[in-house]
Amino acid sequence: MGPSRSLLLLLLLLAVLRPGLSSQLKDGQDNLLRSYAKDLDSFSTSTPSTTTASDEDDDDDDDDDDDYDYYDEDDYDDEFDDVIYTKDASGCPTPFLGRCRCGMMMYQNEERYVVNCTNTGFTNATMLRALPDETEVLIFTGNFLEVLPTNIFGTVADFEDLETIDMSNNGIKEIKGKTYHRVSNVKTLILNHNSLYIVDSKHHPRVFSNFMNLENLHLTNAFTEEVDSNWYMVSLEIIFQGSMLTKLKKLHLEQNEIWNLRDPRTFCHLPSLEHLYLGSNRFTGVDMDLQCLNKISFLDLEYNSIRRLDGNATARLDQLAAKNPNFAVKLAMNPFYCDCDIKDFFEWMQTTRVRLVGSEMYRCFEGRPASNENLPVMKLKHVECTPAPAARTSAASAVLGVLVFVMCVLLAVVLYMHRHQLVRRAKTLQPQLRTAIGNVKRSRQYTNIEHEEAPEVEV
Repeated sequence: MGPSRSLLLLLLLLAVLRPGLSSQLKDGQDNLLRSYAKDLDSFSTSTPSTTTASDEDDDDDDDDDDDYDYYDEDDYDDEFDDVIYTKDASGCPTPFLGRCRCGMMMYQNEERYVVNCTNTGFTNATMLRALPDETEVLIFTGNFLEVLPTNIFGTVADFEDLETIDMSNNGIKEIKGKTYHRVSNVKTLILNHNSLYIVDSKHHPRVFSNFMNLENLHLTNAFTEEVDSNWYMVSLEIIFQGSMLTKLKKLHLEQNEIWNLRDPRTFCHLPSLEHLYLGSNRFTGVDMDLQCLNKISFLDLEYNSIRRLDGNATARLDQLAAKNPNFAVKLAMNPFYCDCDIKDFFEWMQTTRVRLVGSEMYRCFEGRPASNENLPVMKLKHVECTPAPAARTSAASAVLGVLVFVMCVLLAVVLYMHRHQLVRRAKTLQPQLRTAIGNVKRSRQYTNIEHEEAPEVEV
């Protein structure tokens, strides 16, 4: 029973029990009764507020989440909402403090509704709860946000038009497990040049789970340098599996110091993946298993540490080309070593069905002979094998050998010519040698006696 109805019944009860009240009080009661009756009618005819199922789900999620939230929904009132959605001269709601630009503008050759907060100096993301509903592109870069809070875009607007979120270069270290809600239509998420720490307690396996239509994920130079890539790539695989990014087509992982994959099937949880960008890392070969990706058509491995590809690597690439005739790989700017061991790779490049993007830029970083250095790999004419260390000879060593031989021959001739003199001299020195040898023997005997161990004594 509502408060208005309860008060009305109370006043009626007083009127029955106290008939002797003055007429002035009775008039006051009548006026008060009419006022509450009017309020009651207004209340009964107004439209009740409704809560969507998705809002209830979000509220439930917030109750279960221990992560810190920036706002308390119970503190909201109409006046605060009016302040949030009032726009200033920049075209943005006032919580953006006039630092951003909001409105229709060109983005990637298309006119879109863009909210651009580049290098605005924000140290928190509270203003994003006032993001205009019509936003299609959010550019929030060059700020200072170590942790992204839960429900970063609030729990009210659906953002049906939001397709691109760029949060690059913000120093982000942690993204809470429930940071991104209301992003089901987003197709591109850009988190380049951050310091994500996705291991231990800061590892949230379903961090991208609400991006149900995500097609492009940019993670270039996105991870902390405090953790070896071997470990955070394991965490990233778990995120791929937990977030179920079934529509992801392009994945960028350039500049992340990746040198190895503990699990070659790391990318198998992305069934729609077409383009995989692994440039500017430290790979020495093609060790990942991509046979599980039926749609893969491009692999970028430029600017890595590949000196040549062995038979296993080229066979994997040929298998991908057999599944997709348009399959291409980019290997430019790797430090190829052009000696006789590159022959198999060179012959493969001449015959493979794999499309080698920028093959004219494949150059020899080193080689044998030395004249191969900086030559295009595709134009090699002559290669030599690097000799084993034991087989190495030089003109200097040959000359030295000749000189030693000549000196030995000369010494032998001199000794032969003076052999009689040497024999007489030896006979003269024989007594002196005997005396010297005897002295040495006596001295050694005394030394041994001096250092002899003392006998054990029974106690």
